Amino acid sequence: MVDASEIRRAAWRSYGLALALLLAGAALGHALGDVANRPNVGAFFGLVAGTFLAGALTKRASVSSMIRIEPAESKSQSEALP
Repeated sequence: MVDASEIRRAAWRSYGLALALLLAGAALGHALGDVANRPNVGAFFGLVAGTFLAGALTKRASVSSMIRIEPAESKSQSEALP
């Protein structure tokens, strides 16, 4: 069985980090684009850069390494069949 709190923490580390990087990329791109008088273009490219950075950082950590998965007690095949 897997503890629900471990699943929530693993999801937050994966999805929370990705969301934070997407938003940070968009905000930084918007700020840089604002300086260049093209805020929407800057925000777009910042969002794209944040997407690739989020993908690169969150794909390194696998969920199974974040959560301890213990095998559930189950009946053997011969006992499970009627």
